[in-house]
Amino acid sequence: MNIWVQKSRFGLKAGRKGWHCKDYFDGKKPTEPYLSGGRRSTSNPISLRCIRQMRPGDLIVLHQTDDESFYGLTQADSPGLESEKGSGTFDSFYLKPAATAFRFARPVTLTELRAAGADPECFGPKTTGRIFPLGIADLVGLVKAVSTASPEQSKALAAWLRERS
Repeated sequence: MNIWVQKSRFGLKAGRKGWHCKDYFDGKKPTEPYLSGGRRSTSNPISLRCIRQMRPGDLIVLHQTDDESFYGLTQADSPGLESEKGSGTFDSFYLKPAATAFRFARPVTLTELRAAGADPECFGPKTTGRIFPLGIADLVGLVKAVSTASPEQSKALAAWLRERS
């Protein structure tokens, strides 16, 4: 199983609206797969390569760049997909239904993640794009940060991850 970070941004250039993690968690159809990405949302070559490598069951860490916070964990419900069949550009995928995801009681900030000893490369200077790989050590740091921020969730988070590994 691969681990990916999905960076989302609600406020886009020229006043356009993007996507917020809450759209997934609070959506109208929490028991249905959720389409993530598409032609207008993914153009970064690294992200496109990552989406092409994505497989059902891969772990997805949901990050909101607007407030530099992590909102929860979910899984891919499809491999990477081409919005335009035959284009060779893999720019979208489905997330498992929100009802199966793990939502953090309180979003965890990038600062809190770094304080827990994790500093994923994809949050370094001049990193742009939507999907990036995440190493196991950084996932462990995220679990530690979530457990510190919301101790009441630590057992449930450990169980959720155990069920999916």
